[in-house]
Amino acid sequence: MSRQQVRLYGNTQMDVQPSKGERQPFDPSAQMLEIWRSASTPSSSEALEKQLQALKPERYTKAVYHVPAPRLVDLEEELSREADEHIHTLAFWKSYRMKDAYVKEHIVEKYQQEYDEWESQRRAFEEGEAKQERLQNEAYEKVYTEKRDILVARLEGKMELLSGEIERILTESSIPLRKHISCKARCSTNAVLIDVQLPPAGLFPSEELVSLKNGTTKTKPKTQKRMREEYACYMFSLVSYFAAKVFDVSPAIEQITVSAHAVRENKAGEEVDEYIYSGRLLRDSLCSAIVEGADPEDLCLSVDSQCNMTKTKIFKAIQPIGVF
Repeated sequence: MSRQQVRLYGNTQMDVQPSKGERQPFDPSAQMLEIWRSASTPSSSEALEKQLQALKPERYTKAVYHVPAPRLVDLEEELSREADEHIHTLAFWKSYRMKDAYVKEHIVEKYQQEYDEWESQRRAFEEGEAKQERLQNEAYEKVYTEKRDILVARLEGKMELLSGEIERILTESSIPLRKHISCKARCSTNAVLIDVQLPPAGLFPSEELVSLKNGTTKTKPKTQKRMREEYACYMFSLVSYFAAKVFDVSPAIEQITVSAHAVRENKAGEEVDEYIYSGRLLRDSLCSAIVEGADPEDLCLSVDSQCNMTKTKIFKAIQPIGVF
């Protein structure tokens, strides 16, 4: 079976899940286009400055010990009940004095015992809260420092600190066919060079579900032109999205060069790895494209780029603008 004949559906490909009771075709092109359309405008210096000024470490609020201290009136009632249980006399006229004497004899000692126990529990509680406050505030301070350092690094364009964030973006798992993509990046003071190995065209579905007049659906083969259009849409959306996310890392990044290549069969039937797009995207033009909801193909072809693509979306090999 050739790569063009591979059929991928939601129940055999983990990138998407079919809705209940319906077998949905896997559509990486539409997914990638939607991901690009959901991209936020890259953060400006002003926005990051506001975040930095508003950033404050959290602080732990100690709990209050709500258990009330023992009261003499409560102890008198308790000792009175004890006296009723322990003092029995036929001389009822002596009963009150004997019970009263019992209460007075024991109340001071009992009060002191209960107060000492209450005080010990209160002190232990407050010591525990003081320890928790110290530990939690240390943790809050660490989180605050990390967030502050990241914001400062983003503002100042410290690429040695931000390269990890760029790597995370380029390995983002939400991208369809992510496991078939490999990326690498190289950073300089105000520019980033990104190299993207695209997934093979054979991983894209060659059939689609179409709705019939009777309300049912059936699979229909896609034309080669349609499949090329979807591959192009995926590639341009991916390039645009990567650029938008990397520009968001730091306002100090002024330009991003993205070069995309794919393994394809040449006329001799041999597999060759060829670059099919290379473009230098500027920050301002990309921000405008996001605000205006620009088509990713229009964006990628409007910048300084190398892309030999026919009207029917056939890509010919090109020399990239920047190479590793």
